[in-house]
Amino acid sequence: METVYIETSVISYLTSRPSRITPTLERQRATALWWERARVRYRLVISEVVDIEIAGGDSAAASRRMAAVADLPRLDSTPAVERLAVEIIRTLQLPKRSELDGAHLAFAIIARADYLVTWNFRHIANPTLLARIEAIGLARGTRIPLIRTPMQLLGT
Repeated sequence: METVYIETSVISYLTSRPSRITPTLERQRATALWWERARVRYRLVISEVVDIEIAGGDSAAASRRMAAVADLPRLDSTPAVERLAVEIIRTLQLPKRSELDGAHLAFAIIARADYLVTWNFRHIANPTLLARIEAIGLARGTRIPLIRTPMQLLGT
């Protein structure tokens, strides 16, 4: 069974109230459908970084997010994850407020996830940054997970 690291944005789309904005609503629907199918097809994992991010904000929304992932395995931080996160943050030149995006990538890489699923196009599923992310893997002799949206994985 393939392993999928789930980044926080997916959980947010899954549990948020239906949007009135059509593209956002389409992402929410695709996420819900993918979630339903993925739970039997893939080994889904998250990290302590996801737990930190989903616990923030509105308490009712945070409760929905935490309930959605309550039964998923958590990846623990290790020195290898921390070192790689620092390298990713530096290489991608992530701003301070987005450093956790580097941590998500590090967790997925160290866990040897097959996929990292995200709706974060700014710092993770960003075509401009993907070449630099892949270069990190090549330099380390490490395979980079395929970075996909739930919508992209629906067809697989």
